Amino acid sequence: MLRRQVAPALRELGMRGSGQDFRLPNEHGDHALLNFQRSRGNSTTECRFTANVVFYRKQDWQQARAHRSWLPAAPTASRMFSAGLGWYERSGP
Repeated sequence: MLRRQVAPALRELGMRGSGQDFRLPNEHGDHALLNFQRSRGNSTTECRFTANVVFYRKQDWQQARAHRSWLPAAPTASRMFSAGLGWYERSGP
C-alpha cells in the first residue's frame, strides 16, 4: 500500500523520497520530513504504523550542529533530536 498508493500521492504533492522516508524540498533548504515507522507486530492481514513529521529550519539546524557535534548533517523524521529546535509530531500507536 505504501509503495503503490501513498508514495505516488506524496510525490504528486511535491515530496521526494522512497520506502518509508520522504522530504519536501523548498528554496531555503529547510528540513521538512515525513517517515512511516512500522510496528513490530505486523502480519499479512494487519499493518500498524506511526507517522513521524518534523520540520527544522536549515539555519537553526546548522547553528545547533555548531554547538552539538553529535548531531548528523541532516535530521531524520524517525528521531527527535532536540526539544525546542524544530517542530516534531507523531501520529499512531
